[in-house]
Amino acid sequence: VSYLYFNMVNGPTKDPKVREALIKAVNVEELTGGVYQYGEAVPASLPLPPGSWGYDEAVKAEVPTYDPEAAKALLAEAGYPNGFEFTLDCPNNRYINDEAIGKALAGMWAKIGVKVKVNAIPRANYFPKVLRYDSSVGMVGWGASTQDALFPLQSLVETVDVKKGNGLSNIGRVSDPELDALIEKIKQEENFDKRNELIEQALLRVNKNIYVLPLHTQVINWALKKNIEAPLRADDRLELDKVIVK
Repeated sequence: VSYLYFNMVNGPTKDPKVREALIKAVNVEELTGGVYQYGEAVPASLPLPPGSWGYDEAVKAEVPTYDPEAAKALLAEAGYPNGFEFTLDCPNNRYINDEAIGKALAGMWAKIGVKVKVNAIPRANYFPKVLRYDSSVGMVGWGASTQDALFPLQSLVETVDVKKGNGLSNIGRVSDPELDALIEKIKQEENFDKRNELIEQALLRVNKNIYVLPLHTQVINWALKKNIEAPLRADDRLELDKVIVK
């Protein structure tokens, strides 16, 4: 899943109304249909891919829909009737069409009066920059290698605590005590149903507060002969012991 993170400490994006305006100005359907081809990406609404434990379709209801006029009104309410300017940092050699996505986003935000400079740089320079919190808005791709919602939640939106291993990729510096408490409970809960309820609450809180903006999920392309069956895992790993040749 590719997503945008926002600087939650400094600048306009620390205001939830500004973040909502930015998300309402992004036409994700147009983004995936224009930058990608042949169905190689689908719109995302959660910071974890389908097939991961805890992925919940119901949480999509909390994602603001495309509405540029409402976006302009929100900017005015937040004190930016004439928009503002910021730099969007993104890599240009890490994800499929990463620089093109950045430029497409800049074009969409320009329609609501927000001027965006796209700083597309090699990943060797990009990741050190964003990991030292030297960015206003950035684009990152994230998978769930454990196939569980806890991994992205703990890494992306839990308050940064290096000693505990929390928030190691929390580039926007989200810090929400209620969300932290939910994530800590998820780590300890052994009952599957209760754990899923906690995950749903956490994801709803992430989406409601727009701590990150999910953009799209890259489609994993596999080629199989007709006589072969294989499980297609969300982390793109092939389990040879489960491959069936008829």
